[in-house]
Amino acid sequence: MPFDEVRNYLGEIHRLLSGRGKVLLSAFLSESDDYVIDGLYFFPNREKFLNTVSGAGFKCRFLRKTGDPSKGGEHHWFALTK
Repeated sequence: MPFDEVRNYLGEIHRLLSGRGKVLLSAFLSESDDYVIDGLYFFPNREKFLNTVSGAGFKCRFLRKTGDPSKGGEHHWFALTK
């Protein structure tokens, strides 16, 4: 998904979430450079992604990481709140 659309989705989720609501978010992220093909972020950089999440107004709590980093990005799980 293009990163501008990620920002848009996060903004809409934040707008619609109640004050006590929670979001379980999973994303394949890279600890190094973004992995991008034709403008699509397959494995965005973890720090860049988390900055986008906080920029949408969320507090983010890391839950766990799964996957094999030698095969690209790892699957990260987060809990988001307002």
